Amino acid sequence: MSGLSQYVLLGAGSLAVEVASYIIDVGAASEVPSLNSGTPLISDVVAPQPSRTDDIARLTGASPIFHQSLQTVEGLGRKVGIVCNGDPEVRERLLADAAGRGLEMRSLVHPSAIVSPTAKIGRGTIICPLVFVGPFATIDDNVLVNVHATIGHDVALGASSVISPGAQLNGFAQVGRSAFIGAGAVMHPRAVLGAYSKLSAGSVLTKVVGDGYIMHGNPAVGRQMIAVRANEGVES
Repeated sequence: MSGLSQYVLLGAGSLAVEVASYIIDVGAASEVPSLNSGTPLISDVVAPQPSRTDDIARLTGASPIFHQSLQTVEGLGRKVGIVCNGDPEVRERLLADAAGRGLEMRSLVHPSAIVSPTAKIGRGTIICPLVFVGPFATIDDNVLVNVHATIGHDVALGASSVISPGAQLNGFAQVGRSAFIGAGAVMHPRAVLGAYSKLSAGSVLTKVVGDGYIMHGNPAVGRQMIAVRANEGVES
């Protein structure tokens, strides 16, 4: 993290607590001035309910200001945002709201993650502890890659997709925008999971799957459950 930009967390649940701890870890690893400098690293939390805002304050040693909307956050131009929600479609909506209000999104890579120097990481993406990202992997904006996940060489992850803990994506696998990969799921080399599709926990995807599918099992099978309109998101 560069300079003293303050974070606005878009979300106040358990993932926001984890992200708050990662921000502290990144700050310590990069020798950013500590919270004791008088400038809290996390200035604001935006969510429908305060939920675990008090826990975030206990972690950081400073109380962020709670808001139900970005409209009431002051000084957005001097702050950076990060989406703290594990639902891909919610991540997509929150990113759009932040972009519409001019809030810069910043990626967060935990110091314990191993990320190839040839990998590309988009804005607002979270790379959690103990993640591996291989050579020439491409991770788009606003992606969540959770703990112990493996993103193999040349893998491509679409914007706002969510990769759950322990998932393994092998070489040249592709994940569409706002797709979801469950905990411990595996994608074989060159397997494809389309936009807004879901691969359930522990499942193994061996083939190319289109948009809006729900897949489960080993090998994973399923059917299209969501009609997706090109460039317009999801239609139930």
